[in-house]
Amino acid sequence: MTSPIQKLLFGSPGTGKSYSIDKTIIPEVLGIDKNEHPDNIIKTVFHPEYTYGDFMGKLVPITRASKVEYNFYRGHFLQALTQAYKNILPHYKDPITNRASNFRKFI
Repeated sequence: MTSPIQKLLFGSPGTGKSYSIDKTIIPEVLGIDKNEHPDNIIKTVFHPEYTYGDFMGKLVPITRASKVEYNFYRGHFLQALTQAYKNILPHYKDPITNRASNFRKFI
């Protein structure tokens, strides 16, 4: 690859941004088969109310039967990072032993 693959598309609603991503950028520019690797595609929309917690991850309070519980919401970046590690680890070899590592047990 000779150029960065980061793309920012902007414009009014209904102008074909998502269509362009689905039909051109993902299959032709990135060469990703959405049917074969659906987990490798994470779409997000940045808007004025999009927060650091939305991007990275955050604790979300939920009330059930008068009790407050906190669930962790994985943000888009954390989802992408997790998927990247899942894609890399099966191919990783420990440089010292030159054998496949057992890092998979950690994710």
